[in-house]
Amino acid sequence: MPMSSLSLSRRDWLRASGALGLTLALSACQKKTSEPTDLRLSVEPEWARHEATLMTFCAAYSQFGEATTRALQEEQIRFARALAQFEPVTLFVAPDARERAQSLIEDASNITLIEAPAFDMWARDSLALIGFDAAGQRVGINTRFNVWGEKVPDEPGYDRDRALAEPVLQALDIPMEMAGIVCEAGALDVDGAGRLMTSETCLLSPSRNPYQGRKEVEAELKRLTGAEEILWLYGSDADTLSNGHVDGLARFLSDSAVMVEVTEDRSHPDYYALQDNLRRLRRYSADATRPLDVIEVQRPLREEMPQRAAYFIASYAKAYIANGAVMMPKYGDEVRDEAAKAVYARAFPDRQIVQMEVNAIGEVGGGLHDLTQVLPAPKG
Repeated sequence: MPMSSLSLSRRDWLRASGALGLTLALSACQKKTSEPTDLRLSVEPEWARHEATLMTFCAAYSQFGEATTRALQEEQIRFARALAQFEPVTLFVAPDARERAQSLIEDASNITLIEAPAFDMWARDSLALIGFDAAGQRVGINTRFNVWGEKVPDEPGYDRDRALAEPVLQALDIPMEMAGIVCEAGALDVDGAGRLMTSETCLLSPSRNPYQGRKEVEAELKRLTGAEEILWLYGSDADTLSNGHVDGLARFLSDSAVMVEVTEDRSHPDYYALQDNLRRLRRYSADATRPLDVIEVQRPLREEMPQRAAYFIASYAKAYIANGAVMMPKYGDEVRDEAAKAVYARAFPDRQIVQMEVNAIGEVGGGLHDLTQVLPAPKG
C-alpha cells in the first residue's frame, strides 16, 4: 500500500520499517561521523537571549496522510502565533507548502516565511544547533541528523530533512561546522555553566554512533558545546523513536537546578527508567562541587487525560523557554498540569507561563520543544 494512503505516527512507521533500512543506512552514513576538527565552540542555555525561533513547516503528507498533516500544521501554527507574541519566528517552508502556511498564519505579525526544502516539522533535530566560536561569532553545528537512528528508512521525504541544516544556515548567513558524531539537539541540554545532560540510550545507541564509545562521544560533545562535564542519564526504554531524547526526560532550569520527570504509575513502561534517571541526578548532585537542586515532576496519568494513543508523548520537559515566556504543554490532567506549571513559574518568575494543549503533535510522538530551534542573539 503506498504511503500516501496511510496515516501513520512516527512510532507506527518505526515498527513497520524493521531493521533492514537501519543496517543499510549505517554502512552508508555512520562511518562518516568521525571527522573531528580543532574548532571549539560553546552553546548557550535556552534561557539566554534569542534573536528568533526557527521552525520548519510540516509538509510530510506522504508520512502522515492528508488529514493528519493538516491537523499537525494547524496545531504547529497555533503554537507559532502564540510564540510570536514574545519573539520573532522564522518558519522555513517548502515552496509547494508556502500557500498553505501563509493561509494559516494569516495576518500574524512577527512570523517570517523563508523557502527551504523542509519535509517534517521537527526543527529541534533537523536544523543545526547554533553556538559561538572563540571570537563570539555564531556557528551552526550540523548534528548529522539521521532520522533518529534511521527509524524511517523508506520515506524519501526525510532525505530533505537530513540535508536541511546547510541550506538553512546559508539563508541565515551563518557558517557551518560538522559534528563528529550524530547528536541531534533534542538529545542535549546545557546549563550555560559547563554542564551538559544527555542519555545513554540515545547517544550511545548503535543506530547513532556505533563507531564511538562513551569517551569519544564525550570529547566531541565538549568540543561542540564548551561543556566541561557530561551528565549521563540512563534515558528511556519506552521511547523507541528518539531512544530517549533528554528533552523528554529532564531539563536544566538554571545552572543550579534541574527538573526530572517521574511517574507514580508503576505500570508505565518507563517507570524504572525514569527512576534510574532520578537516582543518577541525585547521586551526581550529592558528589558535585556545585550541587543541583533536583526537582521531580510527575508525568500526567493516562487515566486523567483525554483518550490518547498508546504512543502519545506526554512530557512536561518538552517546554520551550522563550524571551519573556515559557511555552509549555497542557495534557488535560489538571493536577499535574498545574504542578508542572508551578515548577516553571518558580524557575522563571520574570517570564509568562503559557500552557498550550498538545493533541495532534503528541499523537505522532512529538512535543512543543521538538518544533523549535534557537537562533541565539549575537554577542556584543
